[in-house]
Amino acid sequence: MIVIYKAATMSMTHDEASSFVNLHDKNVWGYLFKSDVWYNANNHWLNTLFFQGFTAVFGKEEIFIRLANVLSFGLYGYFFLRLASENLTSQLAVFFASVIAMANPYLLDFFNTARGYGLSMAFSVVSIYYFSNFMKEQKFRALFIGWVSLVLCVLSLFSSVIFIPTLVSGMLLYLLYQSGWKLKNKTVYLSILISAGFTLITVILTYTPLKALSKNEEFKWGAMNLLDCFQSLVANTGYGKKYALNEFFTVGFMSCIVLILIILLLKKMKIKENLSSKAGIYLSTWTLITVVLAMVAAKLLIGSYYPVDRKTTIFIPFIALLLGYGAELLTFKPIYKKVVIAFAIVLCLHFALSLRLHSVREWWYDEDTRDFIQKIDQDSNGPIMIGTHWMFHPSLSFYAITDHAEKISIAQYNKSIVTDRVYNYYVIFDSEYDQLKSQYDLFHRSPSGRMVLKRKVIKSN
Repeated sequence: MIVIYKAATMSMTHDEASSFVNLHDKNVWGYLFKSDVWYNANNHWLNTLFFQGFTAVFGKEEIFIRLANVLSFGLYGYFFLRLASENLTSQLAVFFASVIAMANPYLLDFFNTARGYGLSMAFSVVSIYYFSNFMKEQKFRALFIGWVSLVLCVLSLFSSVIFIPTLVSGMLLYLLYQSGWKLKNKTVYLSILISAGFTLITVILTYTPLKALSKNEEFKWGAMNLLDCFQSLVANTGYGKKYALNEFFTVGFMSCIVLILIILLLKKMKIKENLSSKAGIYLSTWTLITVVLAMVAAKLLIGSYYPVDRKTTIFIPFIALLLGYGAELLTFKPIYKKVVIAFAIVLCLHFALSLRLHSVREWWYDEDTRDFIQKIDQDSNGPIMIGTHWMFHPSLSFYAITDHAEKISIAQYNKSIVTDRVYNYYVIFDSEYDQLKSQYDLFHRSPSGRMVLKRKVIKSN
């Protein structure tokens, strides 16, 4: 319910509005095979298709633009709970893992926004669930559903293509180990063929956009080292709260915990029966390890960057399941149970204290954009032109297109504050006010430091 309410009431954010304004009236079905349209990574292809479909049927309200990601949270939560409950024997461990996976305020932001991150996380969890189910029961229906989910994960967010070699290699190694390393085993053989076929399909679908985006250096954005990658995840999970622990200390502490759990898991996996009962944890942990190793290799070989900020959310379900396994190991003593319960309560309290119903951390500055445009609309009579700081340009353009197309126009996108032309209104941050105060009066100011200025009335003598 929180996700639905927030998605319905929150102003459009910079990236959401940018994607909508550029793509809402274009047919993107053929975009996967046109290199000239992939000049930036703002088009999360599957998300774009969904918002085009939903808005065509229901209208251009915020909730319908975000509806695909709102619904994907149900998919994400349902399959994570199934994955956790089928791989963890302790109900407390299942609860603990679920709190980490679903009560992260930063992660929840991306199930409220019309981007590809929520969809990608949902489909990644679905694919892990069905791949691990196939590993245990070896029913090819599960393998097929797992692969379809993985392809949808990649089409939601192209950087998720890294899951194909990492996740699939873990599945195939598991099957080989269970078959006594016999490549001619029928299940292993068919699995390789099916995986090769789906990999080829994914390559065909993503080759053009990946090549174009790479040429435009759209993937060269992120952290310079691995520590900064996970530091940003911890900092964003802390949601800027003063009581949150120092992120560098937390990364170091959690890294030690994760390494210990991986060693304990590997030790347990030597017994095939244990491996089968923990297939989902094995596969998610393998994927986590190999994704990190692949990122390090890419950095060393081609100078790529590590994911940062919103791109780090892909790690959350993997880490959550592994920490759930750690909680399971601790439940054999009452004192350790109490520690796990206390930590889960702390995380729930942090979630409650960090909950923002009308904004997200990544694009906080757009919280009042809808309110700004409504106040301007009520104050003005005829056609008007609004100047704007470039960060507000997409969201203001969205409301001009969807609600006030005949009355309001937004000035041309410009990364500089325009002082040689006087618009009817100007939307800026506090820091730009001195540049414009000779031409504009303060019309409205939000508590967090964003202003709407109105053109001065020139008095005649």
